[in-house]
Amino acid sequence: MNPSSVLSDALSLIAAAFGVVALAGIAVFAALAERFDRVLVIEESALFADLQPFGAFSPLDQTVIQQYRRRKKLAARRRLFSLSQGTGRRALVARACLSAARQYEGLPSLFVQGALIVPFGACALLGLGGPIALLFWLQALLLFSQGAREQTRAFRDDVRNRLVRDRLPFDTLELFAFDTLPAFVFVAVLSLGASVALSAFVPLVWMIPLCLLVNALGALVCALDAIRFSPKGKRASYEMGALLLVAALGPISLAGAPLLTVAASLVAGALLVSILRRGIECA
Repeated sequence: MNPSSVLSDALSLIAAAFGVVALAGIAVFAALAERFDRVLVIEESALFADLQPFGAFSPLDQTVIQQYRRRKKLAARRRLFSLSQGTGRRALVARACLSAARQYEGLPSLFVQGALIVPFGACALLGLGGPIALLFWLQALLLFSQGAREQTRAFRDDVRNRLVRDRLPFDTLELFAFDTLPAFVFVAVLSLGASVALSAFVPLVWMIPLCLLVNALGALVCALDAIRFSPKGKRASYEMGALLLVAALGPISLAGAPLLTVAASLVAGALLVSILRRGIECA
């Protein structure tokens, strides 16, 4: 048997098969064409076109690009649930809960923050693993910052939108506390559950307070993204705060005194609260 004729017959069969599949696809699309939602197709095409300039080679920061993409997708998404009736601080908490429900793509980041990042940070501050664990915790804070940023997203959204912020009768610290409360509770519950799972290896009497403190410190450090130290001064950042936090608490944790580590964490939290209260908001 001639190999060339066998190859020719095989190619002919493949071409015939592709032709049959193509004709079947055309027939199916022709039958379903009348049922397509043309408005939805136009909206999705417009969203795709809007997002094209912000690709891998865009000169903008990747975090800015991700936030823009997320806002565009959220604007095109159908409404889910509605804001409950309430005023004052309760309205802030309700809005933060509604925002988390509508922007459900952020829930995996919160899960990773509560189940992994926060418990690992607490273990590192307990001295488990020594300096290597502290370095890995710092690396986790910098490389997986989505969890901390997701915790404070409602706060940073309020600060960024000056038309909304100027009409909210709350100072920076109060706005941060109530905007962040739902996400903080979610992350805290997950981290405490992880602490119980690790109870055979770490003492819960220190692990629980350190998980709560690490959770609060991570959110406070992330809130620095929306703060300037002075009207014309440099803008603070999460990355700078995370580096200083590990540099300050790391040597203390290596002393092997959990009570001292807890006290130092409280002092660091109080300092961050003071910065947040005295700082100047920037969009």
